[in-house]
Amino acid sequence: MGTALMGAAEAWGREKGAVVSVTDTNLSSPLSIPFYEGRMGYRRQAVILRKMLQPE
Repeated sequence: MGTALMGAAEAWGREKGAVVSVTDTNLSSPLSIPFYEGRMGYRRQAVILRKMLQPE
């Protein structure tokens, strides 16, 4: 289902003239990284670093 949804979103973007698709996900996710990189062909391009300055 996720593959079909992402494929539809990418197709819609192409139809509208988009030339790139960008998404973000949690690096520690055991499902999303293999999905985006392996199945959907996305490549890592950046790393976002985060530090809490106040307790949650």
